[in-house]
Amino acid sequence: MRDVFAALPELAYSIGVGACPSKARFYLLSPHEVRRLLRVLVGGQL
Repeated sequence: MRDVFAALPELAYSIGVGACPSKARFYLLSPHEVRRLLRVLVGGQL
């Protein structure tokens, strides 16, 4: 599988989800962690 993150500029925010290796700058382990991050970004609580 081709890594779509490799096409992004070096300083772009790229977040991989799951345990698959990729060229993402950051990783979250599960969709649950993605939801937690999104809540924090919009000013919600953990």
